[in-house]
Amino acid sequence: MEGLEENIKKLIKSKLAQPVYFKVVQNMDGGLSIEQVQFVDTKGLAALTTLGPRTIRDWVAKGIIKFYKPPGSSRILFEINEVLNFLMGRDRSGQ
Repeated sequence: MEGLEENIKKLIKSKLAQPVYFKVVQNMDGGLSIEQVQFVDTKGLAALTTLGPRTIRDWVAKGIIKFYKPPGSSRILFEINEVLNFLMGRDRSGQ
């Protein structure tokens, strides 16, 4: 059990260092709901898929994949759920 407290502290610190994003969505009945969304950058997306960072950057340049760029930042972010839907909708030939 020794070291457990230190590991928990590290885990909490790493999670608190990650930004939290929310998206407001209009429901079918006209009401609004707030959803927490998770983003990854190009490197993170490459790690989650079998794609290389260059392929992902090419898709961004060609407008093939939806991405977000926070104001005042050069980072390119991808919402995980949107990426999964995008990848699942593509056929195996990449079309």
